[in-house]
Amino acid sequence: MKENNGNIIQDDQRKLFFKIIKSRIAKGKSTLIIGKTGSGKTKFLEQLKLNSFNCSKIESLGSLNYILTSILRQSKYNFIPKINKSAEYLEAICNLKNNTILIDDINDLRPGIFNHIKRFIDAQIPVIMAGTIEILPALKERHGAVFSRLRLLTLEPVSVEDFKKNLPQFEKDTLEFIFGFSFGNMWLFNEICEECLDLIQELKITNVSMPLANQIIQNYQQFPSSNY
Repeated sequence: MKENNGNIIQDDQRKLFFKIIKSRIAKGKSTLIIGKTGSGKTKFLEQLKLNSFNCSKIESLGSLNYILTSILRQSKYNFIPKINKSAEYLEAICNLKNNTILIDDINDLRPGIFNHIKRFIDAQIPVIMAGTIEILPALKERHGAVFSRLRLLTLEPVSVEDFKKNLPQFEKDTLEFIFGFSFGNMWLFNEICEECLDLIQELKITNVSMPLANQIIQNYQQFPSSNY
């Protein structure tokens, strides 16, 4: 969810976490952000990337070769990608200056890639990772050397009260009504709110009323077989 000024909504916790991570990046230290599905981990990483850090954001489903070459490519490293060059790519990445690696959905990372992540961390290349809480037992048991080098931050979903502070277009009790329909699913909550904001812009009105929000919600109730 974005504010009307285009910035991702920040509550006090996110502001604090951003400050902590920024400080750790400056020291070459790494961080793990965990949270429930829909808590805003992906949005938070996007905000980190947008805020003047020199970041390489990689796809966790990729192979080792893909991940290594993706980091180098985003770092503007001059090379021709080839197979069976992982050792050379690892050395090149560990020698990069002023680069931060962002990895979302680390639950999907292939186990062997954690050995390379340890090398990044030991080379003081900050690695900022995000995943659901289910990753913790496996990370502690199988990749303890990586886990012991991370600062753990638990991200809570943005509350309705925080949305109300940042979204004055919604009339009284309207956001609570949308949240109740969403049953805590922040992806659905965000999508409905965005559709409401799009509609008032289209209608050239200033506020999202309860009837207007209900009109949007009716569209979701007509399709009970949707992913939501």
